[in-house]
Amino acid sequence: VGRMHVVELGDDLGQRGQGGLPVVPLQLSPGAGVVPMAGGKQWPVTKNWLAFEAQGVLYWIAQVWPQLHVLRTTATPAPWTVVPAHVSRTSPILRSVMGLTTTCEVHGGANPVLVSRSPSGRQYLLGIVHVVDPSSPHLDYANHVVAFAPTLPFAIIGVGQRLPLVATPTTRPCHRPVAFASGVAVTWNGTLAEVRISYGVCDSEARLVTITLSEMEGRMVWF
Repeated sequence: VGRMHVVELGDDLGQRGQGGLPVVPLQLSPGAGVVPMAGGKQWPVTKNWLAFEAQGVLYWIAQVWPQLHVLRTTATPAPWTVVPAHVSRTSPILRSVMGLTTTCEVHGGANPVLVSRSPSGRQYLLGIVHVVDPSSPHLDYANHVVAFAPTLPFAIIGVGQRLPLVATPTTRPCHRPVAFASGVAVTWNGTLAEVRISYGVCDSEARLVTITLSEMEGRMVWF
């Protein structure tokens, strides 16, 4: 697929990657397991939140579609507390690019990373989301790169078509092949910028796909 290159990651790399990560205790206020939102609603804590840092503040994207819900953490009072930061409408362009239906859900996939310089001259936060339809008898995850503005309200300014990740495992049979993207990084080799996406296949294999940043941007719809 273009100049996308895929390699498989050994188990030892995954184990080393978990070793030195800091654990940040979070307190949800008020109550446990929820965050208060507008209109008296309570927002449940899920593993699908996207975490990123901007201007020294740790933010969380709790929902992408149909509204963009952004939370932030504050160290006062300690321990850190998660509070609402901003709610905004999401562009309807996402519906057509991602092929969203009324039963589809958009979940967080890979935490956004800052792209401070790019071939296009844009600055943005690059993350990955999953589109899934819980009503479908054949559960499938469609992985899409998403570009967020680098400052509040972190509006979505670009989205890519479904990433063509190879979902067929090589080590064992899989009844329903699924590719699940969970990490993204942008690296520079001289003047060449590359996007590296880590993903799992059928909960049994870890892979890494590489594509140039210029080609990635060329595959995206910007607005």
